[in-house]
Amino acid sequence: MVNNSIFRQICAMLPATLRCFLLLGTAQATTFLPPMERSALMDGNGCSDVQWTVDREAMTLQMAFKSTEGAEWVGLGIAEFGSMKGADIMLVKMIHNNDSVGPSFVVEDLISTDFVKPRKDLLQNVELLRAEVDENGRIHALIERPLDSCDIDDIAIEAYKQTIICASGYLDDGNEIAYHGPRQHSSTTVNLIVDEDLLYGSATSFSSQSQSGGVLLDEGGIVKARGFDPNSTTSLEPIAVDIQLPNISLPQHKVTSFVCVAFKLHPGISVKSMGIETVWGNGQTRGTMGKQPDRISHQALFRCSEAENVGLLIEGQAFDCGEGVPSYCHVSFAATRALLIEPPPGAHIPLEPGNYILRVHYDNAAGSPVDADRTGLRVWTEPPTMQSRTKPANLVYHGGIKSTIQIPADPEQKDYAVHFQISGEASKAVLPPTGVHVFLSQLHMHSSGLHGRLQLVRNGVHIMDVFDTISYDKNSQWPNFKGWKYLPGDTLIMTCVYRPDKEVHIDGGLAGEEEMCAFVLGMAPLPGYDHALAIATPADQPFANTFVGNGHRHTGNWTEEAIYAPTFQRRNGYKPLHNHRKQICEWGARDMFHVHEIHISDPGINIALFLLIVIAFIGLISSQWPAIKSITCERTRRNTVCYLLELVYSVVALPLLVKDYVVLIENEQTLDMVDPHLYTATRSIGVGLIFLYLAELLYKQGMQYDLIFHHLVAIVMAMLCFMVGTNALAFKLAIKLGATLSLMVTTEQFMFLALLLKSLGYGTRWWWPKLCWFAAAINGITKAILVALFVYTLHVNYQGIDVSWEIGSWSFSRWLKPSSFLNANVFTGVMSFLLALLILVQVILGGGVLFPLAAKYSKRVHEKINPSATSLRDAGASSESSESSSGSEN
Repeated sequence: MVNNSIFRQICAMLPATLRCFLLLGTAQATTFLPPMERSALMDGNGCSDVQWTVDREAMTLQMAFKSTEGAEWVGLGIAEFGSMKGADIMLVKMIHNNDSVGPSFVVEDLISTDFVKPRKDLLQNVELLRAEVDENGRIHALIERPLDSCDIDDIAIEAYKQTIICASGYLDDGNEIAYHGPRQHSSTTVNLIVDEDLLYGSATSFSSQSQSGGVLLDEGGIVKARGFDPNSTTSLEPIAVDIQLPNISLPQHKVTSFVCVAFKLHPGISVKSMGIETVWGNGQTRGTMGKQPDRISHQALFRCSEAENVGLLIEGQAFDCGEGVPSYCHVSFAATRALLIEPPPGAHIPLEPGNYILRVHYDNAAGSPVDADRTGLRVWTEPPTMQSRTKPANLVYHGGIKSTIQIPADPEQKDYAVHFQISGEASKAVLPPTGVHVFLSQLHMHSSGLHGRLQLVRNGVHIMDVFDTISYDKNSQWPNFKGWKYLPGDTLIMTCVYRPDKEVHIDGGLAGEEEMCAFVLGMAPLPGYDHALAIATPADQPFANTFVGNGHRHTGNWTEEAIYAPTFQRRNGYKPLHNHRKQICEWGARDMFHVHEIHISDPGINIALFLLIVIAFIGLISSQWPAIKSITCERTRRNTVCYLLELVYSVVALPLLVKDYVVLIENEQTLDMVDPHLYTATRSIGVGLIFLYLAELLYKQGMQYDLIFHHLVAIVMAMLCFMVGTNALAFKLAIKLGATLSLMVTTEQFMFLALLLKSLGYGTRWWWPKLCWFAAAINGITKAILVALFVYTLHVNYQGIDVSWEIGSWSFSRWLKPSSFLNANVFTGVMSFLLALLILVQVILGGGVLFPLAAKYSKRVHEKINPSATSLRDAGASSESSESSSGSEN
């Protein structure tokens, strides 16, 4: 058995369209802000007072925040790279109504894949709990979202540091968001799940500016660290060590430049890095300036092992290193257009005395002046007086061999994926027996890069995605701090997805117009190698070899001196995650997670209860109601019971279906209008309809073929709707068609009422023929309207306006595979054919039975009033004919 809290977690992980409100309930807006667990200071002016609480039972996050003064919208997001590109955004908009009514608020779940207006998610997974405007014109918002919505358009909130971004702005005349401007945005980096400051002790301050005190390091003007008091033995503040190029000037028209400088760190102090960031000018950083120059792409620091060869370079003098650094130099660490990068508590990246090269990549696409530039790295190091409590770590390069990356031109610019494998044999050869802890993953591509993914495969089985992007941002290559264990024998699958040029073939290389695919992994303890290279493999080919070793090479023979360099052999992939292990998201979304409590919403419970009710109803009515007991004809008696049952079913189901249909009739590009309550109600009504028709097929006697055919066609159509909902997760389409089909039955109350009254002996009353005429007319009108709605829904589905079919290829693509058979075109064609058959049978049953019955019983009423109009024999013949017609309808 599974306890209730686990089921609550599953439900909370589902999109808002499918969440299990019967257990979780819907959060209500309050007139006050509930106490929040934690808060964070935002760097910038986009919003303020960011607070949040994590519900660890429901697996949800509540966040409160304020806009700037006078703003009409405020958005807060989780960003992969610390920027708008690749961000999962929760946007609260203030909609102005007429003068007599105050403003209203709406929340939207958005995804931003580029520096353009974000688009609305297919699945809306954010709920607005409260919003208001204070006396200063600030929007106060309280929202709730699942920690993991199982939606590929959303970024899951996990227990590692993630970047929060925030912005405020104004609405245009169409109540759409306008650009917030360069100053109305904020960001910070925080672990939303775990309070790391509380867990690991007080946070380290990286705000000292090294303006006073003795000189700790001064290596020829390239490396400087000031602000250290050698007489102090109690200082716990880290020291800022700036490693910068000398004054650099570059041609303004040159876009891509690689500039290096060689220097030495002399013995006397070991630099134990606790943080790394970009520095330029006279000590400027993003923390002090808010934004770094666009021309700076990234920087890397290389440790060189051969002192005599490094000595050939002039220390402190810049040189062009566009062809790469010497092969005996390997990366110690790097920084990009990101905020401060910190190793986790307990680890540091050491810089031992020796020979180094600083390399700066300039990407000056805007053609801005580069004059007396001093770009470099700021390394925050442990104070030398403090006993170290950390262990050494390293940043290790894992990438595709650039000469094997080939991206063919494509006029349609379809995404082009290239895969690389760091094989299990390679990791087994170089990793220590206990493995290493990976605390940082950073992807590097150039301007054609779209997405990146790093998969961990163990014993031939896909264990997890350790890195996965919504949209790559080369201008803000922020690392992912998700931690994982890398064991000997593990395989890494690296995937880089590019947008090809329309006309030009793209080669692998270091230049900005060329491409790379590299993952830098922060590892502790030291793994025993500093680079791993793999051969680029197109998606339709098996993986090729891996080469790992020491001495990072950009050119030359990569197999030389490799620790692991086997002969070439092809490898046939691995077992994907969805083939060997049930995903908890899929269990919840497919409603397959059963609990020990009995819930009426469960379809199995629906079926069982309905069957019990049907059996009890038939037995009770057949044996207890005198009016039915007195019917001597068994066939007529059973038909009468079925009329009564269909009448009760249609009266109960009709208001629920009408309410459902009003919600679903609009054709939106998202699924946030699908109310889980109404989905449950429609599903239950559909189950009831199927078993009602099955019960009639089994209970009635002597049914005509046209009625049997009608029931079978309706059952098949209902089952197809269930298949679309459960297999393709096209819930909106399934509910709309299922509701329309059910409405065709539940709008027949007058017909069932007329037939029931006739069986009970009221057919010869003066008013019964009129009721029969009225029932036939109402039945024809409602059928025409509902058939038109059904055809319209199929047309919208076929045209692609309804987004129901997009879920399989858009939001749940990691585990939900679109069906090659049951797709939109096939479904539309089959349902159209079945609808035509159903309409034909409905015309026969409605127009071919009710109207003749009304005419014949109208004649009988007339004969009853005027008995001399015909003979007794003719009346008897008419009665037999009427009963025969009635039996035909039944």
